[in-house]
Amino acid sequence: MRQAESRHGNKISRMLVIYVLLFSSMITLVLTAIQLYNDYRYDLTLIDRRLSQIEIANMAGLSRHMWTLNEAAIQLQLEGLLKLPDMVYLEVVDVDGRRLASVGSKPDDNMIERRYAASYEHRNTTHRLGELRAVATLENVYQRLIDTFIVILITQGVKTFLVSAFIIFIVARLITRHLRRISDHTHQLDPRNPQGLLQLQRTANRMNIGDELDQMVSAYNTMQDNIRDTYAQLAYNRNVLERAQQIAHIGSWEMDPHTGEVHWSDEAKMIMTCSSSTPHQGLQSYIDATHPGDRAALVYGLQHIQKTGEPLFIEHRLNCGEGGEKIVEFRAQLYNDHGMTQNRLIGTLHDVTEQCRQRTALRNLANFDSLTGLPNRWLLTTRLEQTIASSRLNHSTFMLALLDLDGFKEVNDSLGHHVGDQLLSLIKPRLDPLLREGDTLARLGGDEFAIVLNPTNSRTEAVELVETITDAMNAPFDLDIMQVQVGTSIGISSYPDQATDASTLLRYADVAMYHAKRNKVRHSFYSTEIDPHTPRRLELLSDMRRAIEQDQFLLHYQPKVFTDDGHVEGAEALVRWRHPIHGTIGPDEFIPLCEISDIIQPLTLWVLNRALADCYDWQNGGYDIGVSVNVSVRNMLDSRFPDEVITLLGRHQMRPSTLTLEITESALMEDPKRAKHNIDRLHLAGVKVSIDDFGTGYSSLSYLKHLPVEELKIDRGFVTDMLADEKDAMIVRSTIELAHGLGLKVTAEGVETALLTQQLRSTGCDQIQGYHIARPMPHEQLKAWLANWVGLSDDGMPTEYMGRASV
Repeated sequence: MRQAESRHGNKISRMLVIYVLLFSSMITLVLTAIQLYNDYRYDLTLIDRRLSQIEIANMAGLSRHMWTLNEAAIQLQLEGLLKLPDMVYLEVVDVDGRRLASVGSKPDDNMIERRYAASYEHRNTTHRLGELRAVATLENVYQRLIDTFIVILITQGVKTFLVSAFIIFIVARLITRHLRRISDHTHQLDPRNPQGLLQLQRTANRMNIGDELDQMVSAYNTMQDNIRDTYAQLAYNRNVLERAQQIAHIGSWEMDPHTGEVHWSDEAKMIMTCSSSTPHQGLQSYIDATHPGDRAALVYGLQHIQKTGEPLFIEHRLNCGEGGEKIVEFRAQLYNDHGMTQNRLIGTLHDVTEQCRQRTALRNLANFDSLTGLPNRWLLTTRLEQTIASSRLNHSTFMLALLDLDGFKEVNDSLGHHVGDQLLSLIKPRLDPLLREGDTLARLGGDEFAIVLNPTNSRTEAVELVETITDAMNAPFDLDIMQVQVGTSIGISSYPDQATDASTLLRYADVAMYHAKRNKVRHSFYSTEIDPHTPRRLELLSDMRRAIEQDQFLLHYQPKVFTDDGHVEGAEALVRWRHPIHGTIGPDEFIPLCEISDIIQPLTLWVLNRALADCYDWQNGGYDIGVSVNVSVRNMLDSRFPDEVITLLGRHQMRPSTLTLEITESALMEDPKRAKHNIDRLHLAGVKVSIDDFGTGYSSLSYLKHLPVEELKIDRGFVTDMLADEKDAMIVRSTIELAHGLGLKVTAEGVETALLTQQLRSTGCDQIQGYHIARPMPHEQLKAWLANWVGLSDDGMPTEYMGRASV
């Protein structure tokens, strides 16, 4: 034992001697280096000053000698400069680099070189002559440094050794032997088995009581007590952690960097019970138990963490045998306690199978319609954007079809919402077999569905597919309680011809779908003509109210004459818009915009006001004719409208019978009860009512016997072709007979030839209107036309006074 202690003591003393000597030598070398460096910098400063002095004191004279080409003087001046301390070489070269003079020899290394430009001012012009090159050697500087280093090293070395020896003796006596005692006691320390407190083998006296060694011993004994307490707390925490892992279903693992063996916590073993992994196996066995589809990602992640140190987080499937599997959240990271030669790999396992099932269910709820299982609006928009990106890349086209079920509301109202839901759930199995690979069927909500037709090479191809879908949708649906048959209206928009983004494609398809439903056709392609919200139409809609205020509208009038003699019964007011930017705009473009906004009321009142004022002027001129004004469905359903008409008649002092209001069948059928109420009020006031475009609607004719109507106007579509199409002629004759049977007057629109006039006269048509009689014209032109108009001849030709004003 004594020999072992002696060996340990000698070893520490030797190490102390070595460390003290090394440290002292290092300090000596550092201080010596600092001093030598300062001396070196000082010597360099002296050389630099001498070189700078050359420029100050000699360059002016040297430049003058170079200007006068006095080579002897240049050589003499260089020899004088060579006598300066440390100066070894000087030369003068001209601007072309030719050497004019030189002295000394240029060393290969350990030198400082300076170059000074030589110039001379002559007649206020500075001439560049060349340069002076001066080289100073550093050999003397280095030699002085070596001498100084040797002197310092010898004196400092002796002093360092003596001081170190004395320090070692003191340390060995006062510290080292007691450290050996503390080391022996530490080796025997076991936190699980308490032992006696540490005591030093020295005599206590006033010099050592409370010194650093006493404080160390006291701290050591306190640490010994704390270690025992910490070990007990650690055991308790380990038990708590295991319980917490069981509750949270999170297991932990740790891999030994030396052996590769993995220690699995109890909960980790429970998570792995369904796999072929066993606790005593390494990480490779766990990788082998991973689902083959996820194995490569796990291996790559483990390799990546060992290369970069970045934490690993991955979800993967764990095979459970017989086709079963778990979804495990695998985490790993490198841990280094700065005491190990290799990083330790640690991590956790978390069974997230149930959470993944719930997450999948939530994702399905967010992306798919719960009733039909089809993609919802959000997912449809996402797939549309993906299809747009793919089509843009491939320069291909596709179309979007929007489907709305016709009659679905009646199914819901009559049979209940549960039957309606059953009907909606049958849409997917009916349409899926008809769709091509790449097509997407989605439900937007309610009874609206969408189909992305991708790709679509032509409009014909899209029509064929849409027709197939329409035929399939028209077939009856077998529900629990009965068979139900519904139709469908389909609107179609295309990429990239019409729109290049998802929202615009959806809007355009929606516009086309409502157009198909409104016009009772199977499908409709989007076009700007059917869209009330194109940029131009929105611009016109915003400009329209200002147009009324600024009197940008004007009226043209087209006469209506009796077929028997051509007597003028009245004129129809036709509104035009003189737009300050777009020029004259016809009513076919802006009237539909008015009808979907509240501008139709003030515009109609403006037309009525102007038409009555012009009619008053005609009658004052001796022409006892009336005026007809077209009114929209919104006018006829407005309870204020009859009073407004009566007020305007009174303002212009016009007989109510002078005014005829022309309304369409669709206006009557929108709300027949309210329309009849307003028409009755106008009839009682004496205002006449005419049914315009008769025959183009699909409504019942029963309203004719209940409404106080004076006139039917046959639509020009039937009149124009009645000479060539017997069916159109039959419709015209039947309409005239029907009207006369009800005591109504008949006016035919679109009359453009004398033969047509004769045919209508023979069928008993009362009045005609069209280009054959006169084109629409402004108020003043109509007055001139009335002055020249005589009537119709027997062959149906207009008869006029000679000199009739040009129209």
